[in-house]
Order: sequence, then structure tokens, then C-alpha cells
Amino acid sequence: MKPTVYMEEMDAFTYREKLAKDAVVFIPVGALEQHGSHMAMCVDAALTKAMAGATAEALVADTDGAMEAVVAAPINYGYRSQQRSGGGFHLSGTTSLSGTTLIALAKDVVFGLILHGARKIVLMNGHYENYQFIFEGAELALEKARENGIRDVKIQLLSYWDFVDDETIEALYPDGFTGWDLEHAGVMETSLMLLFHPDLVDLGKTDD
Repeated sequence: MKPTVYMEEMDAFTYREKLAKDAVVFIPVGALEQHGSHMAMCVDAALTKAMAGATAEALVADTDGAMEAVVAAPINYGYRSQQRSGGGFHLSGTTSLSGTTLIALAKDVVFGLILHGARKIVLMNGHYENYQFIFEGAELALEKARENGIRDVKIQLLSYWDFVDDETIEALYPDGFTGWDLEHAGVMETSLMLLFHPDLVDLGKTDD
């Protein structure tokens, strides 16, 4: 089998060996929702999986293999897409979870990884509305781990746009930045999709 950082592409024994080396485990969290007329509906999950993979590969390479990293299979559905953050249901295709379902899903996935031996977990979010629900799921998983005597787990929750610096924002949005909540299917997501998945973008259908 080919070397990979993606959990679903590994055999169970390779996965176990990586966790035994204290691997950092990334969980991409996305959504299935409309992204306008020019992009596929898988954008949120596709981007977070690609960025988690690139981060995991860089982590292993930068440490000359001293650290291991694994990218878990993504959570492909997200919390209800909201009209005021650029999503919504005005176009068909958006398929969402309730808050309670997403909390339970995040809790079960995180706790399952903890039972496998993961002690460093990163929830990488790509859907604006997900944040508080996956936070709650992660917190409940930590509480459950502590109840089972496991107290050495560290979890980080991030959205990839948190790491875009002011200089980049000024270059991308010279007329002023309206905020990430309104950047749905806009300049940033389209640019990243052109980088990672150009076959899923049709610029000929882009709205001005």
C-alpha cells in the first residue's frame, strides 16, 4: 500500500503504529451545501480535508518523521446553512444536520479516536456555522474520556480562515473586507478550490 496520512487509506495495523507514536490526528469538518453556480457542493469538506492533509504531511516532513500525523475521514455534513452567512437554502442541494446531531457526531468521532489511542486531536472546521456545535461535541468527548480515567487528551478547534493575516486580507480585498461570514463561495473559497480542486470549479459560471 502507498504511504499516506489519510486514515481511510491505511490498514488498521499501520494506523495503530502511528497512534503508538503519539500521532496528531486531524478531523476535517465540512458541510454539503450550495456554493453558487460555479463550484461543487463539497467545498467545505474538500478544502478542510486537503488542508489537513497538507498540514499533516508538512508536520511529518518538517520533523524528519519524528512526529506522525493522521487525517481522519471527514465529517461531510454540517449545521444548518444560514442565509446571512452566504449559505442558505435558496438553491437546492444543501443538506444539513441539526445542532444536536452534529454535537453527537463530533462527540462520538472524537471519543472513538481517543479509544484508539489518539491524544492530540485537531478539529479543522470549514463551515462557518459548525463552530460551537463541534466545540460542544469535543468537550463532551473530553468529559467522557475523563470519566473513563483518560486525562491526557489535548484537543484544538480551529477554522482555517483564522490564520489568514491582515496583509493577505488587504491584498485580496482592496475595497474592504466584509468578514468571513459573508465570504461564502467568494474570493477565498474559490481561490482555494482552484488550488486544490480546479476540476470542481467552473469560472465561466462565476457571478460578478
